[in-house]
Amino acid sequence: MPPSLNKDILTEIVEQLLKNGNQDSVIQFCISGKEPLKALIKVFALIKHVELYDDYYTFGLDNKKCCEFYIYDKNEPYFRSLMLFSGDSVTNLQMDFSKESSVKFYQPFLDKISEIKKLTILSIPSCCKQNDTIKFIRIFSSTIKEFSINPFLMNNLIRDSLTLEKLTILQNNDKFFFQFCPQTSAMIFENSALVKELHFNVDVGDVRDLFQSVSFTEYMITFSSLEHIKFYVTNNIILSFTHRYYSHITDDIYNLENAIKYSVNVPSKVTYFIQYPVVYRYIDFSDTPFMTDSLFKEYEYDDNVHDVYCLRQKLESAGMKPVDLEIHVAKST
Repeated sequence: MPPSLNKDILTEIVEQLLKNGNQDSVIQFCISGKEPLKALIKVFALIKHVELYDDYYTFGLDNKKCCEFYIYDKNEPYFRSLMLFSGDSVTNLQMDFSKESSVKFYQPFLDKISEIKKLTILSIPSCCKQNDTIKFIRIFSSTIKEFSINPFLMNNLIRDSLTLEKLTILQNNDKFFFQFCPQTSAMIFENSALVKELHFNVDVGDVRDLFQSVSFTEYMITFSSLEHIKFYVTNNIILSFTHRYYSHITDDIYNLENAIKYSVNVPSKVTYFIQYPVVYRYIDFSDTPFMTDSLFKEYEYDDNVHDVYCLRQKLESAGMKPVDLEIHVAKST
């Protein structure tokens, strides 16, 4: 049999063993001789899909997993070598491990993927610690186009590290904070029906722009259990009677009122929260425009809320649904 034909047959055997998913058969084959080992290394270099767990990892020649490899001893060089045979072609990676020993074991493999720069799809479901997640994302950030993550792992460091084509939110809890979302062309929620609260960071005066493309009704279609949307005004500002920021705030509130009135389906509560204290020298909050301006004449001041100044008005949506619109203003410390 010609040597080239023999190598092709050995390669086909490795591929079939991986597809059969029998770890022991793969190992026995690769240690049976020099040529079988070369064939295994050749095939492992073509692996595109990898999933990493604390006690095992899975491989796939395409974007589907096929063979599981259990790690009996992370200090055994054999297991490390087998892992490093792959990595040359990995485009799809899932990381779902948390043990420090796993981080140490997989680090050389992850470094190899980072150097090759072919990874475009990354998924981090739940187990990884947040600090490890940030570290991994930073080394892959230049190539990732599609990213799936559990929302409790998200923060501003992850947000600022990525520009994506698609972001998938996994295993949603009842709150979701849009301010931690990286820039993306598309966003998918795996369990959007679980989300009861949405939180947005906005610049003062930006509410109108937010509702030009998406209405409350469209949020309710996507998040069927949504009860509360909260807008955080993040500008660090000091307001005075004549300051232009006050007019921007009144514009925001006016636009929120209209968005509620003209939407058929609306969450039962909408909050506009000015996170930085509004400072008026020498006067009490009760004498500020928030309490005296005609725009706020329909609002009731709730002195039972102690951590912020709270104004509340009950509105009705186009679908005859009652909605509490609250304005929260941070108190000076």
